[in-house]
Amino acid sequence: MKKENVISLAMILLLLILSCWYYEFKMVKFRSMEFEKIIEILSVFFLLALFMERALEVFVATWRGGEASEMDLSIKKFKRKIAKLKVLEDKENAVMMKESEKSEKEESETEEKNISGKKHSLSKIKDDLDKAYDDLESARLKKTIYKAHTQRLALWAGLVIGILASAVGFRALESMVDPVDICSFSRFQCISFRMVDVFLTGCLIAGGSEGIHQFMQVYSNFMEQTATRAKRDPHSSGTIEHP
Repeated sequence: MKKENVISLAMILLLLILSCWYYEFKMVKFRSMEFEKIIEILSVFFLLALFMERALEVFVATWRGGEASEMDLSIKKFKRKIAKLKVLEDKENAVMMKESEKSEKEESETEEKNISGKKHSLSKIKDDLDKAYDDLESARLKKTIYKAHTQRLALWAGLVIGILASAVGFRALESMVDPVDICSFSRFQCISFRMVDVFLTGCLIAGGSEGIHQFMQVYSNFMEQTATRAKRDPHSSGTIEHP
């Protein structure tokens, strides 16, 4: 990270901290929720992530699918060419070995010319083989660059879709905070809270369904372990108290 970017980031963070202090932001308190309620909330975002992923697949396939197919065909073509050249090289090597054995017995000028011709032919095949390997590597590198660019594009598009979905009302943090508590915020804190919520929820959706599914599994395992420990304590409650 460049020095200018670090300074800019530090200034932004400083302004945010000063704003929180000046406007006396209240502490956000999560409401108590049953385990099933939290899973229900996460399931909504899991479905949203699935919809987003499908939409991105259609978008990427429509816009850039043809170019990817051309690259795959080029790679297959070079692989077939290399395979044919290897077979031809093996045949030429076998023929040259026979010619060498024959020339050692007969020691004729004609046989020496034949061997010289075979060597020249074999050298040309090796040159073609080297060129085919270079072409294959170039095609693979081109596809790798193309894939990285497509993934970066899909990630940004997913982030935009996630932020839009969050902006219209699908928000993770707000669904876990008591509405009465939100109403007690100052106008500036309420706006700031919702902006952060929109951004974080957008990132959550853009991260894909797999990440949300893993989070659900981790949370489920944690709650199962908590429930197992709670059985040993008859005074424990079935709700989750968030700080």
